[in-house]
Amino acid sequence: MTDKTEKTPEIDPSQPEKATVQDTPATVAAEHTGKKSTYFSQNDTAKQQPAAKSKHGLTVLAAAIVLALVGGGVWYGQQQQQKDYVDLERQLQANIQASNKAVDQVQQVQSQLRDLQQKYQQLQRELADSQERTQDLHQAFQTLTDAGGQQALLNDVEHLVNLAQQQLLIGGNVNNAIVSMETAQARLARANRPTLASLQQTINGDLQRLRAITVVDVSSLSRQLDTLQAELNRAVLLAPDAAVEAGEETVPEPTVPEPVFTEETPWWERTAKQSWYWVERGWDAVSQDLGDLVSVRRIDDASALLLSPEQADRLRDNLRLRITTARLALMTGQPLVWQSEMNAVLAVLQQRFDVQTGAGAEALQLTRSLLETPIVTHLPTLDNSLQALESMMQKEAVDDAATANEADEPAEAGTEAVEQEEAGDAVEGQPDATTDNATQAALRTLATPFQG
Repeated sequence: MTDKTEKTPEIDPSQPEKATVQDTPATVAAEHTGKKSTYFSQNDTAKQQPAAKSKHGLTVLAAAIVLALVGGGVWYGQQQQQKDYVDLERQLQANIQASNKAVDQVQQVQSQLRDLQQKYQQLQRELADSQERTQDLHQAFQTLTDAGGQQALLNDVEHLVNLAQQQLLIGGNVNNAIVSMETAQARLARANRPTLASLQQTINGDLQRLRAITVVDVSSLSRQLDTLQAELNRAVLLAPDAAVEAGEETVPEPTVPEPVFTEETPWWERTAKQSWYWVERGWDAVSQDLGDLVSVRRIDDASALLLSPEQADRLRDNLRLRITTARLALMTGQPLVWQSEMNAVLAVLQQRFDVQTGAGAEALQLTRSLLETPIVTHLPTLDNSLQALESMMQKEAVDDAATANEADEPAEAGTEAVEQEEAGDAVEGQPDATTDNATQAALRTLATPFQG
């Protein structure tokens, strides 16, 4: 058992005395509850103080971080701005240098432009000087031409007309003569002098006559001679011609048409038509062979049938030679030789060849055509132009002589006047000459004793 002693509260003598109240259960519970609440409030206050301190530290830390970030941003912005400023300054310097270079280039271009302008002005001055000199030369040439150019022009025209005359007389070349006359006509037309109008009309007339001439077509006649040679090689002689017959041996084509049958044609009709076809074929072959065995011709010269193959070959060679000679006559413009050779070819054709059909008839027709073709045309002369030139040159010589006489008369008058003036001066100077002679004689007389 435990002894329960009731403890009495001690009374602080310093505190005033209070009325002692009897402790009741309600009062004890209230006191206990008050103590407990006071204890919890003190604990809560003690716990809230560290939490407030931690929140204040976080706030300060956050503010410091924000300030650091703001400061870093401001510093980065300043650095970036400074970098941009440096880049801008560099770009500005580069632009300034480029502008300075451009200014230098512009100045160089301006300098070159000024030089070019000076050169252009100099060239303009030189061109003006050249134009003035050209004008002076033109005037001098015009003066010279008016004075003696007509004689030179007449000489040139005479040379061209003589050249055309030589082309007509020596070579018969009408085209070259026309070219020379056209050149002379162009020279007169370019000169455009009224005094030479009659000469120009005369040359135009001769030129029109030359243009009206029908020129022989040598190339066409040469081709016809080649054709004649080919026809003579294929023509058949009156005598047996082994060469031509060997070249013309061909199988005759049937003249009887072959019968045509259908599927509905009966056998007896087929047999009859086929038999009749072979009978007609045989009759044609026999008639053709018999026709070749017998031929009727009219021959004036019986010796034409007696030609041997060697003589036939020599005859053809002779014809080839005559055609070659005719070609040379055509090229050289010899009508007599041409007529002689073509007549000889015609005579041989009519006497030795079969000229009724085939190549012989074509050769005969072509030979007659060539025989009637003239190989030389009548060429006009240029005597009218030459006579007009001669008369014009004589007139020009007379005019030049008259002009020279007119120019010599003033010169002779001036020479006489000069001679008379010199004679007057000589007469006036005669007294002075006499005085000088007397003085020189006296000096020689005085000097004689000293010389001795």
